[in-house]
Amino acid sequence: NKSTNPLHKYISFVFLMAPKRKKEEEDSDVDVDVNSDEEVVKPKKERKKSTTTKEKANSKSKPTEPFTDDLDWNIVPPSLLYRDWDSKPSSKIAAFDLDGTLVNVKSRQMFPINASDWKWYNKKVEKTIKGLVEDGYKIVIFSNQGGVKSALTGTMATKVKERINQIVDKLSIPVQVFCATMEDKFRKPEIGMWEFFLANCNGNQAADQDSFFVGDAAGRPSDFADSDKVFAERIGLSLRTPEDVFGEMDGKRNITQPPSSSSTAGGGSGDQKSGEGCANPDLVEVFSRLAEQNSKNGKGFQAAAFLKVSLVLKEFPKKIGQADLKEVAKLKGVGKGSLAVIQEFLTSGRIEALDGPADNVKEEEGDDEGVEGGKKDGVKAKVEQKAKAIKSQIDKERDMALSFM
Repeated sequence: NKSTNPLHKYISFVFLMAPKRKKEEEDSDVDVDVNSDEEVVKPKKERKKSTTTKEKANSKSKPTEPFTDDLDWNIVPPSLLYRDWDSKPSSKIAAFDLDGTLVNVKSRQMFPINASDWKWYNKKVEKTIKGLVEDGYKIVIFSNQGGVKSALTGTMATKVKERINQIVDKLSIPVQVFCATMEDKFRKPEIGMWEFFLANCNGNQAADQDSFFVGDAAGRPSDFADSDKVFAERIGLSLRTPEDVFGEMDGKRNITQPPSSSSTAGGGSGDQKSGEGCANPDLVEVFSRLAEQNSKNGKGFQAAAFLKVSLVLKEFPKKIGQADLKEVAKLKGVGKGSLAVIQEFLTSGRIEALDGPADNVKEEEGDDEGVEGGKKDGVKAKVEQKAKAIKSQIDKERDMALSFM
């Protein structure tokens, strides 16, 4: 039974309304003074603006002050990374580029897919470097790592640092490594890395006349650039190539010519058979015709292989002669069979496989074409699709290479 006592009703009313009134008072800008008839207006409290995930990420990946990270690398914003593995000041410097000079990519990719994706330039690297240390040289590595950009603590930066950590740990010698990550004064052939090294990391000792720099971008006809050559000239050191110091490279070499070269994109018409704008139009034509011949005969795999060689040779920056065969054999896509074709052409000026009946194979026309003709058309379409993919990959790899060199 409900109580009829007025006092009980009042108490129930107070308890029911109290939470609601508290909420209303919190939301209200008006405060009532129990000792006054006037209402006091309180200012609204400003809510603290929360930091977005993107802002946090940017703050984390783009530091503004130098510091040492968890991988023991020194971060110098906006574009320099360096680390010292127990080296001592010295005037006798053996300086090196990294990729293409000390190491290459172990996978079939143009650039490393992870921190473990590396292999020595050849089997002599470790022994040679350790020999230089025994001879009193201080080893210093200067590398452009354009893929990092300004994200000095980002994912790419971590991969680069971990990869170099593995390389140096394998060498087990005192060494310093400097990496430039943007298009600025630190990036070779600019000498900002070298100046920073002398001013901050070598006990104020200058390099003596026995010092030298080793790099693969030496401005030779087959090189992708001359940035290492210019860098060495600007810092006053003699330049040596990896071949001078270690001998021939193990494995295949990528062609990554700069766009300014007449043998690269922008210099030709894009016709795979013309070979215009390149140093070896005859050889490009030979392999294009071999690709077409095999395509007509339903041999898609062989056609694609020959087509890839034609594209690779179109990028080669100098006229190929007998003396260049060893260098050409190092190019990706050029196997023993392709090399034999090149040698045959250089020796005789002709290709027997193209001068025989196979060269005159014509596509059937009309109703006689039938199933076989359709099959050949299908193979040809696949080869043309493969050609576009190969050319796109070559262009992509060249553009990526330019950001790292």
